[in-house]
Amino acid sequence: MVASMLAASLWLGGILVLGAVVAPVVFRVVPAPTNADAMTLVFRRFDGVAVACAVVVLVAEAARASAEHARLGVSGVVRVGAALAGSALAAWQAFDLAPKIEALHRGGAVRGVGPLGAQLDAAHQLAEGEAKVQVFFVAVFLVASVLSLASQSNASARERH
Repeated sequence: MVASMLAASLWLGGILVLGAVVAPVVFRVVPAPTNADAMTLVFRRFDGVAVACAVVVLVAEAARASAEHARLGVSGVVRVGAALAGSALAAWQAFDLAPKIEALHRGGAVRGVGPLGAQLDAAHQLAEGEAKVQVFFVAVFLVASVLSLASQSNASARERH
């Protein structure tokens, strides 16, 4: 449980820092097209981190589900569902959306300029929306994990008394 919560925290924090701090600063301060070159590298590197974190979360949840022998409860079902959804989104971002954006950028597309720019803008907007949904699912996973821990702690306390 601790490993999955740490991985999810890194994953969530990374998305938030990149989206709320790094990208706005780089796109405001660094001139185009160098800013897009830099952020493409940053996002692609983070995609690897996000996928690795998702794998840790999924492996830990599979091990936990096996150990609990299907006694997940409501918070467990929410936790596992959020882990699956967030992981699927991280994989979609890393293996489909980001490569499309990178290919458009490398092909000379500039957001809002011409047909390729329109495709780049649409892909970028989709990736931004996807990242927000990913944040939601990873946050839900963390909240459900905390609730599961609290529930386990309360159950253990009742068993001792």
